[in-house]
Amino acid sequence: MNWKTAVAIGAGLAILFGFMGWSFYTTGSMRLAGASSTTSLVMIVAGVLGTGVLAAVLMGLAFYSSRKGYDEAPKFDTDRPTDRLK
Repeated sequence: MNWKTAVAIGAGLAILFGFMGWSFYTTGSMRLAGASSTTSLVMIVAGVLGTGVLAAVLMGLAFYSSRKGYDEAPKFDTDRPTDRLK
């Protein structure tokens, strides 16, 4: 893994954890204390992690289709002698 990839992954994780911390802070400031706060926190964590997993899967599929050549335009061979009318 080169250093650019490591920096990009580190920045993405920093943003992810920063957002999670911010959401925990705002949940606390909205006075969601008590039994419902645990449920709220679990839903926030599940939503953030689920979004991250979904983004990773979709990006993986995009790279897979690009590497396998599914994104290229079809090439038709129309210059065969049997296609010409005489």
